[in-house]
Amino acid sequence: AAAVAGMFAAETMYARWCASAGEIPARRAPDLQEWIDLHTAPAFLAQVDALRADIDALDPNEVGDTELDRWFSGVLRAEIAFHDAVYY
Repeated sequence: AAAVAGMFAAETMYARWCASAGEIPARRAPDLQEWIDLHTAPAFLAQVDALRADIDALDPNEVGDTELDRWFSGVLRAEIAFHDAVYY
């Protein structure tokens, strides 16, 4: 469950970042545009939806929202720290 929550956090973050970036017209390096396109493609978004469904299907008596929130938030903090590292 922790791995699925972590993957869901990361994939959701990338989908949202790329959707936001994709709405802004800009000249981008081809590899950056490819990365944005990858994370907004139907196949990737279907993967995010599948992870969400896996989380929703968990038995709340076995894994509670508090635990899921902790895992999800922990992965987001780690991802953000990773991407911020270039600035330090």
